[in-house]
Amino acid sequence: MTGNGRTLDFSRSGLHFLADRPLPLGVNVELLVDWPTVLEGGVRLHLVAEATVVWSSGLETGVRLRSYEFRTRALQASPYAGT
Repeated sequence: MTGNGRTLDFSRSGLHFLADRPLPLGVNVELLVDWPTVLEGGVRLHLVAEATVVWSSGLETGVRLRSYEFRTRALQASPYAGT
């Protein structure tokens, strides 16, 4: 199952976000968060996290992070490539 959401708040141990559908308590999720800081040379990052849903109220969800790391995001092809 995949989905989209919007980060509302996060800390070293958890993340609070608005999901596109309710998530059940106890479910394990993998999160990919577009990181706002860009590395030298314009390289963009994702925060990739393994987490467990610890609370849910409608579409608002809170997770406890089990592990996380930063990864570089794939470069997107130019829409003008090959023209």
